[in-house]
Amino acid sequence: MDIQFEKTDQTDKGYFWELYELSYRTVIEDQFGGWSESQQLCAFDRKWRQRGFRKIMLDGQLAGGIWLKESIDYHEITEIQIHPDFQHCGIGSAILKQEIAKATKQGKPLKLSVLFKNPAYFLYQKLGFQVISQDNFQYHMEFNSQTSKTRLLVGSV
Repeated sequence: MDIQFEKTDQTDKGYFWELYELSYRTVIEDQFGGWSESQQLCAFDRKWRQRGFRKIMLDGQLAGGIWLKESIDYHEITEIQIHPDFQHCGIGSAILKQEIAKATKQGKPLKLSVLFKNPAYFLYQKLGFQVISQDNFQYHMEFNSQTSKTRLLVGSV
């Protein structure tokens, strides 16, 4: 499985809006009781203008989008969206494991946030992310190699 990240340009905006809708519509409807096209398009446009998205390429095919941030103190996955045609193939897990290894190598935690009703929450938990806080809409999670090692050692005793 060859996974690469590529830069986006303005011609990719339509694909990324479609991906956003495919990724979030059901979650937003479940959590908030409806989907407002105008509100969601506004939220998407705000994100798109920040130019953080990258294409996820799987063996040369466009399989989704990701937005990674690196700071002095931590790494963050701001967005990860796998197109439904490519879900349940291990792409998301492979990317998360890759980013965990990268952050761990640098001695930094890896952070992300997930809406309460997003089923990806369970994948994040399975991979060792822990809830460190929450707001009215989402969990803020972190993979910290120090915490995870301790938990693994305690669990194996």
